[in-house]
Amino acid sequence: MDSVSLQEVLQRHPSLREVVKAADRVGVCLVGGSVRDLLLDRVDGADIDVVVEGDAVQVARVAAADLGARVATHERFGTAEIHLPDGRWIDLVSARRETYPVAGALPVVQAGTLDDDLARRDITVNAMAIRLNGEAAGEIVDPCDGRHDLAARLVRIMHPESFADDPSRVLRVARYGARLDFGVEAVTRRAAERAAPDLDLTSARVAEELVRTLQEPAAVPALALAARLGVSWIADLDTIRAEFAALDTAVGVSSAPNVPVWPLRLGVAVQPQWLERDVAIDGWALSMARAVPTARTLAGRLHGQMRMSQVDDLLRPVAPPVAVAARAFGADHVDAWWQATATLDLAVTGHDLIQAGVVPGPQLGRGLAWLRGQMLDGTAPATRDDQLTAVVDYIQRQ
Repeated sequence: MDSVSLQEVLQRHPSLREVVKAADRVGVCLVGGSVRDLLLDRVDGADIDVVVEGDAVQVARVAAADLGARVATHERFGTAEIHLPDGRWIDLVSARRETYPVAGALPVVQAGTLDDDLARRDITVNAMAIRLNGEAAGEIVDPCDGRHDLAARLVRIMHPESFADDPSRVLRVARYGARLDFGVEAVTRRAAERAAPDLDLTSARVAEELVRTLQEPAAVPALALAARLGVSWIADLDTIRAEFAALDTAVGVSSAPNVPVWPLRLGVAVQPQWLERDVAIDGWALSMARAVPTARTLAGRLHGQMRMSQVDDLLRPVAPPVAVAARAFGADHVDAWWQATATLDLAVTGHDLIQAGVVPGPQLGRGLAWLRGQMLDGTAPATRDDQLTAVVDYIQRQ
């Protein structure tokens, strides 16, 4: 197959019509994962990648105006993103080439051709393009024979120094291999096995690729493949399989707080000593990951017959993600506590207690905490006035 129906491409991605119109006589091509998924007849991801053989920023501005969409431009890099009303987005980039002056460094970017742009990509099945305009509209551009690897169901790097240029590609190979259920081509595997033991989570590119992996539906097989390639900091795979499934269930509980699951997955997937290093991941996410051992300990304490006030004493001081993780790790009572506290509202306040003659101080908080426990256990008086009297009596007895 040397070409596809342009009508089929535009039916699949109707917003590209405005991009083609905005480009006028400048060449535009669909590239990367969208091409791969079209040829595999797979559902696309959220992003659509386009290479412009000219000024991508100008094309993006005109197309976004016609689409009634928001556009973010990065003129210094010749890139732009059109954020579509349906939540998807189009990434546009001016055709460019990249060189790596030092292994593992950020690339030096220069203007280039479409073939240059495809050559800078990670694996062959992501290095194909479909021309969207001009006399060759619909033509598949495949300088690295990605269609052969699609047919063979193989992940193959673009050149032997790929992992030296960017070590994070080891994780990318594992991620795409798992997502597509592809094997790893022999030369690629050997090169990945040489690079994998030195993969360093203090590298921003490696950490970013790990985050993408943890967000994948196929995260478990991706991590398993990465471990087989030799990535040294991946935790026990049996634990990962069991606890990822339990975390996914826990965050799906209707009464659970709304927390992202990937930072908790991070705390399961990476050996704890690695998470104590200066890992290049946002602090809030790293804090969630580091709290996973706390959640395991907490789960061990939330078993058997307990009053809801006792459960509250254990769960109220911890952050919501810790409660979610504790539930995933087998804690009893968490679901009931979420439901019980969702609508809990103390009618008595500290101001009410002061008006009733209680001297301001720590005893106010202790009294309100006692009332909270009584309400959770179903033993609090029914009316506000009786609750106020009960709290005052409790404080005076202390």
